[in-house]
Amino acid sequence: MSATIVMLLLTLAADGATHVSFGESDSVEACTARVAQISPILVKAGYTIVDSRCAPSDIKVEKYDRNAPKDAPRYDYRVVVTPDGFAAAPVGTDGCTPSETEKERVFCASSQQKPLD
Repeated sequence: MSATIVMLLLTLAADGATHVSFGESDSVEACTARVAQISPILVKAGYTIVDSRCAPSDIKVEKYDRNAPKDAPRYDYRVVVTPDGFAAAPVGTDGCTPSETEKERVFCASSQQKPLD
């Protein structure tokens, strides 16, 4: 299975929690346009954008539901951001520890998007 282009948005909420959102796109150009459209809305809503990018990824999650209730279940992800893209996966039993090196940044973030098999 080949990787699809996925939009990654990492944000900080007002309470300091790191959130992640994913969205599939047909192309890098379409994804980039989507990021440009969504980013100002998030900033106006009080979020700080930590990172956003469009890159091939094999991650599979439920489609983002912008009308999800605030108390909807959240799912934890480990997101590794590199100069060339990102990798994301649900947090396993070994947990997640944020870190940063010259080559990568590791984020531990939650999302309302449920992981799919």
